[in-house]
Formats: sequence, C-alpha cells, structure tokens
Amino acid sequence: MSKNKQWASKLGFIMATAGAAIGLGNLWKFPYLMGKNGGFPFLVAYLFFIVVLGLPVMITEMSLGRKTRHDPVQAYADIHPHARIVGIFGVLAAFIILSYYSVIGGWILKYIASYVTTAAAPDFNAFIGSSEPVIWHIVFMAATIAVCYFGINGIEKASKLMMPMLLVLLFVIIFRSVTLPGASKGLLFIFQPDFSAFTLSSVSAALGQVFYSLSLCMGITITYGSYLSGKENIPKSCMIVGGLDTVIAVLAGIAIFPAVFAFGLEPGQGPGLIFGTLPMVFANIAGGTFFAILFFALVFFAAVTSAIALLEVCASFAIDSLGWERKHAALVIGTAITLLRWSGR
Repeated sequence: MSKNKQWASKLGFIMATAGAAIGLGNLWKFPYLMGKNGGFPFLVAYLFFIVVLGLPVMITEMSLGRKTRHDPVQAYADIHPHARIVGIFGVLAAFIILSYYSVIGGWILKYIASYVTTAAAPDFNAFIGSSEPVIWHIVFMAATIAVCYFGINGIEKASKLMMPMLLVLLFVIIFRSVTLPGASKGLLFIFQPDFSAFTLSSVSAALGQVFYSLSLCMGITITYGSYLSGKENIPKSCMIVGGLDTVIAVLAGIAIFPAVFAFGLEPGQGPGLIFGTLPMVFANIAGGTFFAILFFALVFFAAVTSAIALLEVCASFAIDSLGWERKHAALVIGTAITLLRWSGR
C-alpha cells in the first residue's frame, strides 16, 4: 500500500524533522562532549563533519524517501532487491531504540508529576527499583501512539506546537542558569579552547555525534522524506534542520552546565545529570520548583518528538510493506514496543 499523504506545510515538515533529530542526547551528551574534548575545537570538528558528511547523508536519505514514496525497506528495495536488508536494519533499530527510549520518557513524566504534586523530585533509586516506571512507560507510549495514530497531520500539529515551546522554555532556563553565581565556570567548560584535550578520539567522538544527533541511518529521514512534496528544496531544508539541531544542542549546554558548575556538581553523569544532579540544583535555587517543571517539560518535548519519529518509521513499514491501515499499524506496533520493554524489565 503506497502512502499518498504529504506534509501540509514546509514549516510543519521542518519542525517534525528537527523534532526527530533533537532528543535527549542533545540536552546532555553534546555539551558534555564539547567540554570533555577541548570545547570550541570540538564544536568546529562537529560542524565540519555536519557539512561534509551529515548533511550529504541526510539529503541522500530524504531524496530517496521522496523519490520512492516508500518506507525504508521498500525504498532500498527500489534501488536493488538485495539492498532491502539495509532498510530492515533501519526499521529494527527504530523499534529497539524506542523500547528503551520510552522508558526514559516515562521517567520524565514521573518527574513532572512529582514536581507538580509535591514540589520536589522523587527518590530516583527508589522509583526505578519499584514497578511504577512501567506505568509511566505506558503513559509515554500512549502519548506517542496517539500522535502517530492520526498520521502525518497528528505528527505535524504536535511538532509545530512542541518545538517552539521547547525553544521558549530553553531560553527561560538559560536566563536563570547564567545568572547564578559561578555560572561562568560552566560556560568555560563548554567553550574554552583546550587543544591538549582535543585528540584523535575527540575527532571520532565528533563524527559519531553527527550520526547520533541527526538520527541518520535508522529510517527516520527516509520516512519523513517520503511525505515531502516535489517542490520542496531538500538541501535547504536539511541545512535548516542541521542548524536547528546544533543550535539547540549548544543552547542546552548553556542552560544546564552553568547551573551544574555553580553548585560544584559533577558534569559527566550522562542521564544521571538530568535525573540525579539537576534536581539538586533546583532544590537550592529560588523558584526551583517552577524551573524544574519548565525544564522537565522541555525534556519531555525533546523526547516525545523523537519517539514519534521512531514509531513512525515502524508504522510506515507496516503500512507500505505489509499493507496495514494507519491506525492498526500505530496501535499494534506501539503496543508491541511497550510490551517488549515491559517483558524485558
């Protein structure tokens, strides 16, 4: 069953594609990698790989999607029957990644609910050691399924709402973070050039971050490209998406790390930075509960727009290659992903 739906507007397409690329990794991994690998030199290397490799791959995948109007499996099969396996790996990657990604999405919802109801963060170790994460995982997946259930229209509307709100929240948090005493240490951690820390492994990290950050080679860009009209300028759109992704990653570092350093906390904790360290910051600043709610709302928008894209890759495969109806594909595959993680708990 070939899909004939298209994005209603260029803005909706760009917001959806940017939302797919901008995820949890942008909020902690990219800024931390900058600080760990020499600051500004790492950013230059990252931008170099974006231009010479990331954007060409994104343009190629998006063009393949628009040309074939198919899901990743069928799109690669249109090139050559033996290339179908590449698309299959992409769909499987999206399926498996979402089964874990949605668990973290559930944690985010729990933190929002906890701050709203108790004005404090939950005990993280007690929370993840209980059965409660299963409930929040289901809630997060239900929200993701609901958007994909309504197809391109649902994805576009959700992205056009969430992405501007993400930017607004990010700037509010940046303002609070950089006005803390000692915040300049966090900015130096991210941006100060340190060529002694910039090594061959830094170059490798910058290259890997390009593929991770732009969500390349997992079917998302092909799938979203298959909904693109023939009149859109793909290279220009890809440059806008790549630029937004990089800008938000840098802004996230400006929002998070000045606050972390202002309180003398450890910056290199990965996800623990969000769920363990930052609540300590919020507990010790004026209006901490308010800013905690804003921050976790921001993280939720970043997480759910990426989760929607991952589910859409799988749903697109079921619609195109298996002949399923849209609503059936979203419900069945979304439920399967939910149960996969639940059973693996």
